[in-house]
Amino acid sequence: MKSSKALHIEILERDKLNILLSRMFFMSPSLMAVNSFDDHVFIDVNHRFIRFTGYSREEIVGRSILELNILSREDYERICQSLKTKGAIYNEEVEYRTKSGNIRVGIYSAELIDVRGEKLLLSIHHDITERTHAQNALKQTEEELTKRSAELEKANSALRVFLEHRREDRKNLETRLQQNINELIIPYIRELQNYNLDERGKCYLNILESNLKDIVSPFLNNISSYYKNLTPTEIQVSSMVRGGMTSKNIAKLLNVAPGTVDTHRNNIRKKLGLKKGKTNLRSYLLSIS
Repeated sequence: MKSSKALHIEILERDKLNILLSRMFFMSPSLMAVNSFDDHVFIDVNHRFIRFTGYSREEIVGRSILELNILSREDYERICQSLKTKGAIYNEEVEYRTKSGNIRVGIYSAELIDVRGEKLLLSIHHDITERTHAQNALKQTEEELTKRSAELEKANSALRVFLEHRREDRKNLETRLQQNINELIIPYIRELQNYNLDERGKCYLNILESNLKDIVSPFLNNISSYYKNLTPTEIQVSSMVRGGMTSKNIAKLLNVAPGTVDTHRNNIRKKLGLKKGKTNLRSYLLSIS
């Protein structure tokens, strides 16, 4: 048998341990509660539980979970069933109703403990309301992004189809235009070439034929799109150079001095980014046709 002194020391140690456990219970950052196992009447709760629910300790102690309506009946029955079959429950997500009626989301864990032969339930609760709201908001945002991405892809597909149709329409238009020029205009130019025209008239006729062919050629579009700083006269000179005309012939047709044509050619080279003498102007103009 233990001596009176040893027994006294053991009692003191138990008291110290009980005080320590009590302080840990009340000071815990987690929500903690002790309930009777049979009817889940609250025996004690810590400060965090009080703050979370909005009830005072006097309003909680002595009343059951269902009486306070802290848990929904569905969650309550699910928890009771697990406790009866397993004696414990861990990390179960439940909804709490506070005194003000607000619904909070939490993680519920509980174990059956024996205190001097009495079955009690020690439970720990973690408030995850903000985290749940953030997850729901993130999920909603992801769903919205997925929806908008699908709508954008649908719009892009429609745009691609539209542009493809436009390209086909343009190609068909160019084909019809070229066909009309070849059938309705070029034959008359060929007839005019059989007439006794002077050199100037023949040059104009050749330019007319060349320009008609350029109408559906990408040359004029390319040179206008990429080099918008060319003047109308420079575009005209570019077309003649591309057709193989010399500066002297161009000068005659435009009624200007050959030096003026040379100036236009130099300006065209500068605007097209061609270094002097490095690249043949006519070859370059043919390459962008």
